[in-house]
Amino acid sequence: MSEVKLKPCAKCGGEGKLTVELPDKEVLMVVGELPQDRWCYVDCQKCYYGTNIFNTPEEAVEAWNRLDEVLCVRPKNEQE
Repeated sequence: MSEVKLKPCAKCGGEGKLTVELPDKEVLMVVGELPQDRWCYVDCQKCYYGTNIFNTPEEAVEAWNRLDEVLCVRPKNEQE
């Protein structure tokens, strides 16, 4: 994956961080429904709000960058 462009957090404006990791096998046995080859997600380093877990980094980044649309959060300059 080339350079990742993450929008600021839709809830607090903090910095998002993309994480790609191998899943914990014990968690997979309990949850069972999550992607099994790797976990890809983005979460805010300030408020810890984040995406669901996805199979690819691209899916996680796309979900993160669309959170403002899903949450109907208006930019601060439009909230007054």
